[in-house]
Amino acid sequence: MQTNPTSISLSKVSYTFSNGSKGLLGIDFNIPKGGFYCLVGRSGCGKTTCLKVAAGLLAPSSGSIKISDTPVDGPSSDVGFVFQTPSLLEWLTVIDNVLLPISLKGSVNKSDEKFALELLELAGIKHLAQRYPEQLSGGQQSRAALARSLVTSPPVLMMDEPFAALDALTREDLQDVLINLVEASGTTVIFVTHDIGEAAYLGDKILVMEGGLITHEVEIDLPRPRASDLRYEAHFSKLCRKVRSAMLLGAGQC
Repeated sequence: MQTNPTSISLSKVSYTFSNGSKGLLGIDFNIPKGGFYCLVGRSGCGKTTCLKVAAGLLAPSSGSIKISDTPVDGPSSDVGFVFQTPSLLEWLTVIDNVLLPISLKGSVNKSDEKFALELLELAGIKHLAQRYPEQLSGGQQSRAALARSLVTSPPVLMMDEPFAALDALTREDLQDVLINLVEASGTTVIFVTHDIGEAAYLGDKILVMEGGLITHEVEIDLPRPRASDLRYEAHFSKLCRKVRSAMLLGAGQC
């Protein structure tokens, strides 16, 4: 049976901070094209460092990173990055914020505007395209940031706890928005979160980190498309318990 080509590959990747402390200690994983992998672990375990190194925002101390078989040696146009806060520019409308990655590289054409509006429609805020960020709720700003991250159709999307500051119901809504957006685009995703339930709902696989290492990998055998009600099913709870146990075991190993 033919398998999907590897979209992201990290091989023996380590990272040392300027003060000499070790952030990553030989990270290895391969994500197939269109895969959705979640990094979970306690604060300080290396999740965000791993994400930034994979994105080319930090240079590894050793090891290699490839995206679509191309070595990563700095920030790449093949990677969309979503930070913990939406970081919209207050003086731009929603549509202009979404189009910002394109306008920074050149002129915006009609097809760019059409695609941006399609993304906003998928995100559920097309009707807010001409509003400014201060006129939006936190959840609406996060939806705009998601659309912005995909407007250049990056093969890879990396996300650092983008929903952490939102209330529970808004967070669940945005999880569904994210799933719809990335499935429509075929984007490969690495998603950092502290929330075990969020990781289990979104991911195909969960990588558990502790002490700069990946200590466990948990396959998430839930059907796609995902339905909100599965959060209350026994198998979902079983998967969450499995991840939590892996986190406890990982802490004991490091």
